[in-house]
Amino acid sequence: MSEKYWYGGVTNHKGEWDFDGISPFNLDAAGRATDAGTGLSGLPATAHGLMAGDSITIAGTDNFDGTYILNAATTSDILAIPVPYTVLSGSNSIVAGTQWTAAGINLYTSGVQAGMRIKLWSGSTLLGAKYSGTNGIVSGTAFTASGVDFYAMGVEVGMTVKLTGIGEFAITSITDATHLVIEDTGTSQSGVTWEIQVRDEATWDGFEIISVIDSGHLQLESTGLSQSGVTYAIIRGETFDGTETVTPNIDSNWKLVADGSNTAKPADTDVVHFNDRAYYDSTAQRYQDCTIHVDAAGTGTPNLDGMFVSAGFNGNIGSVAEPVEINCQNNDIVVDGECTLHLKLSAGAGADAGCGRLVVNNEKANVYVSSLLNNATNVCLYNLLICLKGYLWIQDNCAVAEVVSANYSSFIDAGIDVENMKTGILCSITAVKGEIVWRSKIDQVKLFDAEFAWGDEDMTEVVNYACNLLTIYSKSGEFQWQMADTGESLIKQFVLYAGNLIASQSVNSGYKKKIGTGTEISELWPDATANLNSSSNNVLIEPGSKLESHGGTLIASSGSLLGW
Repeated sequence: MSEKYWYGGVTNHKGEWDFDGISPFNLDAAGRATDAGTGLSGLPATAHGLMAGDSITIAGTDNFDGTYILNAATTSDILAIPVPYTVLSGSNSIVAGTQWTAAGINLYTSGVQAGMRIKLWSGSTLLGAKYSGTNGIVSGTAFTASGVDFYAMGVEVGMTVKLTGIGEFAITSITDATHLVIEDTGTSQSGVTWEIQVRDEATWDGFEIISVIDSGHLQLESTGLSQSGVTYAIIRGETFDGTETVTPNIDSNWKLVADGSNTAKPADTDVVHFNDRAYYDSTAQRYQDCTIHVDAAGTGTPNLDGMFVSAGFNGNIGSVAEPVEINCQNNDIVVDGECTLHLKLSAGAGADAGCGRLVVNNEKANVYVSSLLNNATNVCLYNLLICLKGYLWIQDNCAVAEVVSANYSSFIDAGIDVENMKTGILCSITAVKGEIVWRSKIDQVKLFDAEFAWGDEDMTEVVNYACNLLTIYSKSGEFQWQMADTGESLIKQFVLYAGNLIASQSVNSGYKKKIGTGTEISELWPDATANLNSSSNNVLIEPGSKLESHGGTLIASSGSLLGW
């Protein structure tokens, strides 16, 4: 078990539940450095997960070791770093075999180093990619050309030689620097125009620089060229072998409470805190939200040993579109901060989940609770929801065993089908103070100094919803019966020590209401009022049900015949 707190990110990966840093990784094997734009180089790293603005340290390369901030040209597979891909370029250079020079340059101050590459052009033709001439001699399987060095050119067995007017033939062996053995041509000719493609112009990075001789001269690998007036570009061309490392220098969005060090996202048995150690956005004047990748795929639905939102934390946790999915079986979730929390109790598909107790304790808090599963097979159950202060919103088909409203500044709103569908057990409610709007079936309501509306004018219609027992203890307790029930809503039994049971509301007055099932005895005491004076005269009393009167006030509909 670890205690972890939400940090949330400063620049990149802000608000991502599942971002716990990125481990060091390697550049792509056989990948090449590329020109990523002015002053930039692109390094290949497929699906690296980093973003522009992230800091990285590169090691093991010939040209790119160092620490950099990724440029906006970074893509999902390319790391764009602020290192110029082209170090030096110009025209009118001279190349002869392994030697290269150009006037008016300083290779040292330009940063040219051994291991870099140089690309050479004659006009628009990339030199060294292919070699050609007009002095070829062919005889059957033998080919030669004067003044050439096939070794220096990089000619290899398997390449082909194109002979104008004759055809294209595979090179089967290299006899020496000026003689090749090729497929049988079936002819003998001299003065033949020829061409050998030795490198792919699209991917070749030019000749390797072996050494910097002085400020104006380079030693290259063998070029097989001797030419002046050559255009050039010295680049950080490099092909990687997959051992080069990239170390991201970025914080996890989660840190250990003990020492503030980076840690992995929450896992089973962890305790999670949202508090003033989170990153604070001074512009927005709020702590960093946690709203991205908070579904099951992002969180992994860990079974936490507790989740605590401290006083002062005002960021959002989850969203309407994507509630945070966690499990907290037999443990507490406490919201003391003025945050907005969208919570979906979940242990993943096909699994039960639970929460021992969820407490809302801030007047500005808005907590929305729901269950991933609530059916005959699986249930994600909140054992106890307590609203001391603030707003608690219970979504449709949320599994809840018990609810408590304890303060005048508490408000609870519940949708339809709020019950345990797996066991069939209904929710019980203790309303000490505050306001409650409830649209679901009820096992028992204990009502003190609170206002309780059973149903409202905007609710979805339901069928045959019941409250098994209503008890009102205080004069200021008020139960407004206004269910939109297309069958008939039912209060099986009430005990009114004080307060008001009101069935005379104009809201949903056209729907039938019934008291009792024929066996229950309801009670009316001196400080209580039962107002059954519905304008639609549709509050029915089941024959056989009884009222034990100890005083109080009973208001029936005009002209109604009471069966008690």
